[in-house]
Order: sequence, then structure tokens, then C-alpha cells
Amino acid sequence: MQQPKTLTTLVTAEFVQRFSYWGLQSILVLFIIHAYEFTHSNAYIIYGTFTSLTFAMAILGGFLADRLFNFKTTVLWGIFFSLIGNSIMALSATSSAIYIGLACICYGTGIFISSNSNLLAYFYQDNDKHRDRGYVYLYIGTNLGGLSGPIIYGILYQFFDWHLAFLASIVWSVLWWSIYFKKRSYFHSEIMRKTDPMTVSFFSMTSFFFISILAIVFIYYCFVHVLLLQYLLVLVGIGLILFFSLYLLKFQKS
Repeated sequence: MQQPKTLTTLVTAEFVQRFSYWGLQSILVLFIIHAYEFTHSNAYIIYGTFTSLTFAMAILGGFLADRLFNFKTTVLWGIFFSLIGNSIMALSATSSAIYIGLACICYGTGIFISSNSNLLAYFYQDNDKHRDRGYVYLYIGTNLGGLSGPIIYGILYQFFDWHLAFLASIVWSVLWWSIYFKKRSYFHSEIMRKTDPMTVSFFSMTSFFFISILAIVFIYYCFVHVLLLQYLLVLVGIGLILFFSLYLLKFQKS
């Protein structure tokens, strides 16, 4: 078996998401200070909130992919929410719109990063010698997106307009969707059907929308009330430590 035909689509998705996320991170503080006259302290708080919640959402993304959906569906919705968030950021005129856009990008990126690399694994047989090379390509996409995003965002923000920076991510996302629709049949390979069913029940879809709305509202609320988040993150951190400690103890006993 050579490299799966889905590899190009997944590597491109990795590039697009990293381009969008790291590009936004590189200009976020300057953007909200200059465009919306945030104080430096509030700008850095928003930056920290955005970063921390993105990786917190990765935990939720893993749960959604493993228990409710499948990795493919979670990846698609992650890219979709990031596209919506960038569109809102490009058209935003108020701080409330900025918070909504950031919440969508935060949620979309979070559920994506915990699913895309796992999705790639399903297209390889056990002990396939080509798998390592496939992940090399995936991480090349990750690094290229993380490198080019801040450079392109910085150039567009500095010399043109911040709207164009977000428009760059929108263009990349639209191009990726065109690639996906052209090659989506490859995702229905025999390996995929055996390990990660394509069908999603009505209950799973309804539950996903409900959880997504709650997550985005929660993230938005954290941006508005950042002091609450500081205490919440401490509680979440303690809870995660206890959870994984109990999980490891249960695993060792079994």
C-alpha cells in the first residue's frame, strides 16, 4: 500500500487550520489594541484566554470524535467553525463581534487539532511502513502553516488592512473545501468503513449542535468576564489532574 489518497486533503487541512490559528495569534494583541482601543493588560488577558481555551477545547473535540461522532465529521465541523469565525472577524465592527469570532475560531481549532492526526491513522493498515512518512507530511503541513500564517498576517496587517489578514484565512478555507468536495469519495475507503463509520445518528447530530452552542457561548462569556476564567481554569486544572490520576490507577489495576 502506498500513501492513502486522503493524505493530501488532510495535510492541506492541517496547513489551513494552523495558518489561521497562528496567524491570528501573531496579530491578536496589536489588532484589538489598535482597532478597538483595548488596554494592553486587557489585550494580553484576551490573548491568554484565547490560547488556553483553544487547547481546552481539544479535550472536548477528542470526546466528540470518540464518543459522539467520528474523527472525519469532527474535522469537517472544526474547519467550518473556523471559517465562520474568520468571516465574523473580517466583518466585525464591535468588540462583541470580535468575541463571537474568536469563540468560533477557538472552538473550531480546538476540536480540529485533536481529530485530524487521528483521522489519518485510520487510512493505514496495522504495521504499515508508510505510516511514518505520512505523518512526516502531516507535520510538514503543520509547520508550514504555523510559519507562513504569522508572516502573511503580519504583512497584510502592517501594510494593508487587518480585514485582509482574516480574508486570507477565508480564501484558504474555501480552497480546502473545494479540494475536499473533489476528493471526498476517498474518505469512504474500505479501511475507513471498518474503523470509523461514516453514518451519524440524528441524536449524535442534535447533541453535537447543542454542545457546540454551549461551548461557543461559554467561550464568549469567558472573553466578556475574564476574571471568572482565571478561577475556572484553576478548577479545571485540578479536575483534570484528579481525573487522569484516577484513570491511571484504574488502568494499572486492570
